[in-house]
Amino acid sequence: MQMKKWVSLATFGALLLALGGLSAHRAEATVANGVLYLNRPATMYHGYDDTRQSTGQTLKAGSQWKITGQQESAGVTWYQVVTNTWVTENAQFNPQQSYGVVRLNQTAQPFIRCRGTKIPAPAAI
Repeated sequence: MQMKKWVSLATFGALLLALGGLSAHRAEATVANGVLYLNRPATMYHGYDDTRQSTGQTLKAGSQWKITGQQESAGVTWYQVVTNTWVTENAQFNPQQSYGVVRLNQTAQPFIRCRGTKIPAPAAI
């Protein structure tokens, strides 16, 4: 007789994030003659210190940018590429999507908990 294994959607989601969510990678930038060369994408920020805010934009890998300023804050070197817009090669500030395959050894059926009762989730979830 085969027993059903119940896995909550929250647990399954946490597993997916842990195995294939965001991971930080070094932007791998070099600077020569006042030009920043990016080997990986780099997130742009307004400001470079504790008040910095992401612009929501990323400089593409393989691009080159004339830097107009360079600052160090908390051991991180920041490069100004546009007025008050900064990038760094530090991994902490350059998240990238990474994907992986999740393999389950046993068949898992997601469920929804409704008022304390487990209800099998629809197949579309």
